[in-house]
Amino acid sequence: MDLYTKSGEAELRAGELRSPCNPIRKESRDMRTRDNLIKVHLTEDESERLKSYAVACGITQSALIRTLIQGRIPKPLPPEPFWAMLNELYIIHSGLQCIDKQQELEAFILRLQTAVTLPERV
Repeated sequence: MDLYTKSGEAELRAGELRSPCNPIRKESRDMRTRDNLIKVHLTEDESERLKSYAVACGITQSALIRTLIQGRIPKPLPPEPFWAMLNELYIIHSGLQCIDKQQELEAFILRLQTAVTLPERV
């Protein structure tokens, strides 16, 4: 995924409320280079687990497999209340007068969003 720098650091900016499990896609460009089709035999249980985990992460089964191959484990999408609370924090952030407090809250919001949404490296 394109949310990591070469050093493995997360690239999220304040106010950016998108899930890294479903980032802004550059997939249309990448799809042109993905011409290797791989067929895998799965049991019914394995197939259901793959489907349900991909849905929980908000990505396709192919994207899930590619993410795992890249050494990252995607996290399920947070529930809607998480995003609503994050928006409230940004509203509080914009109402703060003290720049230091704004920066402190911004850093906290980014740590929270990163901890909850970014895929973990294995």
